[in-house]
Amino acid sequence: MLLLQLALILSLGKTAKLVASAGGKSPAQEAMFKIGNFLIIVAVVLAVIMVASIPVAMPTVFSITLALGALNLSKKKGDCF
Repeated sequence: MLLLQLALILSLGKTAKLVASAGGKSPAQEAMFKIGNFLIIVAVVLAVIMVASIPVAMPTVFSITLALGALNLSKKKGDCF
């Protein structure tokens, strides 16, 4: 029993030392970080473009809405009152 506990302590100690001594990033981690940063930048740029396009599209939406409303009123031939 004591021998089993001692073996666990020693193997866990060795594992902890190995994990602590492993430093730096692997090439795979660096590539994943680069891809992640690129995707974050792309998402931010797309969000900015979408927000910037809202004021440009507003006059078009208002014009179409007013035209459709006028068309709807003309089909009713003034029977709206």
